Amino acid sequence: MKICRKNYAIINLIIFILCSMLFLLVLHALTLDKYFLSISFIKTHLGVFFFNYLMMGLSLYSCFKFLSTSKIILGLYLSGIFISSLSFQGYGFDKVLLIASFMYLFFAYYFYHLWELKVEASAFTPKFKENDLFIFERFNIDGTMLLNGQQVDVVLTSIDEKSCFVCLRSPLMEHVSILGTTQRLILYLDGVPFENDVKIVSVTSHGIGVFVKSVQKSSMYSIRSLYKICLERQIV
Repeated sequence: MKICRKNYAIINLIIFILCSMLFLLVLHALTLDKYFLSISFIKTHLGVFFFNYLMMGLSLYSCFKFLSTSKIILGLYLSGIFISSLSFQGYGFDKVLLIASFMYLFFAYYFYHLWELKVEASAFTPKFKENDLFIFERFNIDGTMLLNGQQVDVVLTSIDEKSCFVCLRSPLMEHVSILGTTQRLILYLDGVPFENDVKIVSVTSHGIGVFVKSVQKSSMYSIRSLYKICLERQIV
């Protein structure tokens, strides 16, 4: 699956992962009363918290590549930073450092929860395998998508309030560059069209994941309205 990485959620998370390690470095320096940019201190810090740096690298890689294990790796990394920050209390109780540690925990949980929502969004969960021979028999909400002016037949396989994933009835040509572009998606339920402009955020050879663009006024025939109907009928 190819992912659109020009996304604020991914960029912000990468920045927070890096800042987490900087946070631990500064706390360590304050505890030992050292200058945190000192070469000798940084070498000592690297030796003590080598595992945290290893987890930072794994977290950056897994989140950037949007791996299915990224939630677990990120959770272990952020937990490790928090536990390591508490370990400085062993040098002597410090109320300021303790408050800083729990403030970090708050932000860590916030960013982890945002990433969890991102990974579990329907735009990234096709709910079918590319060698699945019964895709079109299991899913019954058909539609069309305008890809650079060309109409393509699709079938809905996964949907939530803000995104969805559609399977293409004809495989997508590799040379078609559509990641990050805005296209038009129309889905039909009981002959009624539900349509929105959508941003393409993931692509496989057999499907496309999109985030639904918000509209200025609510429409009873938008894809978000379709999601509510699907919930009521337990369709997808």
